[in-house]
Amino acid sequence: MDAQETLEKPTQETFDADKYVGKLIALKDKIKELEEEHKKKLQPFNDMKDKLERTILGYLIEIKAQNFSTTKGTASVLHRKSASLEDPQAFMDYVIDNSAWDLIDRKANAKAVEDFIKEHGVQPPGCKYTDALHLGLRRK
Repeated sequence: MDAQETLEKPTQETFDADKYVGKLIALKDKIKELEEEHKKKLQPFNDMKDKLERTILGYLIEIKAQNFSTTKGTASVLHRKSASLEDPQAFMDYVIDNSAWDLIDRKANAKAVEDFIKEHGVQPPGCKYTDALHLGLRRK
C-alpha cells in the first residue's frame, strides 16, 4: 500500500467494498509495522531517559530538595496523585452518608444519558450529549 496513492471518490455504482476494506487493512498493517520498528528504535533512548530521571529524582530526594536549577535547566520533584476505588460501594456509602460530595467528580454517564434521551426524547437538563460516527474494522 502506497501512502501517497490518491483515491478517487467512488460512486455507489463504482464502490468496491472488498477493495477499500482490503486497502484499509493493508494500510493499518503498514502503520503497525512502522510503529513497532519505531518503538524498537526508541527503546534504548527511552531506557536511558528513565535511568537519568531515576538518578536525578534520587539525588533530589537524597538532598531533600524539591528542585534544583542548572545552566541547562531545572529539575523538580513532581507529585502525580491518583485515587482508585478498592471498594466502590463502601466509598459511595461514605460519600452519601456524610454528604462528602467533594470526594467525587461529577460527570454524566454517556450510556445512561443515551437511554434517557431514547426514553424521554430530550437530553437531561444541563447535559450535552454527542454521538460521533467512526469506522470500525475487523479482520477475517
